[in-house]
Amino acid sequence: MILATHKDICLHQNKAKDSTSQSPQDTIMKPENIREVCPVCGSSELYLEAGGYTGKLYRCKSCDYMGALIVEADEEMARAIREDYRQKKIAGDQGDG
Repeated sequence: MILATHKDICLHQNKAKDSTSQSPQDTIMKPENIREVCPVCGSSELYLEAGGYTGKLYRCKSCDYMGALIVEADEEMARAIREDYRQKKIAGDQGDG
């Protein structure tokens, strides 16, 4: 069993504050920066294909992905997904020729 005093907790909180230069507000993604993107290509060109008892089914206009999974991403994450998709597409195109 671990017992912590109020002094120990305050000391730990102060060390945590000193070790990070960003405030909690800086690390939390703001909702206006978040958008739904395709998990395959990172495009935000998604539309609802079907919905109802079975759940939502999305289709991507860019890569024709169809599935229930979509990603809520900020611009940095969407860019990383797009770059990964581009690299895989290039590698796939080179393997076909």
